[in-house]
Amino acid sequence: MPSGLASRSHVIIDYSRGKFIVVDNSTNGTYLKPANEKQVYLRREEIPLIDRGPMGLGDEVSEGNQHLIAFKES
Repeated sequence: MPSGLASRSHVIIDYSRGKFIVVDNSTNGTYLKPANEKQVYLRREEIPLIDRGPMGLGDEVSEGNQHLIAFKES
């Protein structure tokens, strides 16, 4: 089932200067939950991907969210 909160070009994940950067281009924002850290909300912002954890496109990272993307820094 598709998420109604994610857009077609919701985020861009770019590699720059040895780091992966998440750039949010959406209306509803992007939520990141790095391991052992607080959830971060981005809206038309960018942040380096650190550690590992789930990412929610337009919806918070929560136990019941079926639309999460797992990320892992390499």
